[in-house]
Amino acid sequence: MKFTVKLGSIEKLQTSGLAIFLWEGEKARSSEYLWTDKAVGGFLSQVLAAEDFEGKSEKILTFHTHGKITPTHLFICGLGKKEDFDPLVLRKVFAQLGKKAKETKVASLGFSLNFAKETKIPLAQIAQGATDGLILGTYKFLRYKEEEKQKEKEIEEVVIAARVAPDLMAAKVGVLRGEIFSQATVFARDLVNEPASVTTPVYLA
Repeated sequence: MKFTVKLGSIEKLQTSGLAIFLWEGEKARSSEYLWTDKAVGGFLSQVLAAEDFEGKSEKILTFHTHGKITPTHLFICGLGKKEDFDPLVLRKVFAQLGKKAKETKVASLGFSLNFAKETKIPLAQIAQGATDGLILGTYKFLRYKEEEKQKEKEIEEVVIAARVAPDLMAAKVGVLRGEIFSQATVFARDLVNEPASVTTPVYLA
């Protein structure tokens, strides 16, 4: 999974999947939501109303855009209530997003982290948590399951849109930290999942 941070808005993203984030109980919608809803002819609002989507944490609604915008799939992600939002909730939301995107078999996933401005959590920490969640949420140990491994469709690239240069730099720092820490966790998980015949004392030393 490759992570890229680009200067610009979600309108310019060329990813096959696009994630939009909503707060629970908030009537005001983000500029990302408003643009997306307009681009798909108001279909987004209609679907949310029909599905009674409230924006609860870890709840994700997925639907096809039918060629109205570049991304083929939209992922509407609930962030829960602002007052309950913390780094743990953040990681759970993005872990669930990663699983949904992987199930949908999108090759690339794009989103903005502008919702961070409505929290007390620094953008770099938000970017780190998002990276952690996506990598660890899609983790599977398939080293000895070749048939299942061949069927797996990995998310090849994640693209984060940042509107201004300071946000770009903060997001890059957070993504780098997230990659380092999550890859260390993946390494530890791999060791745990290896058979005892592999992880001998000599091997671990």
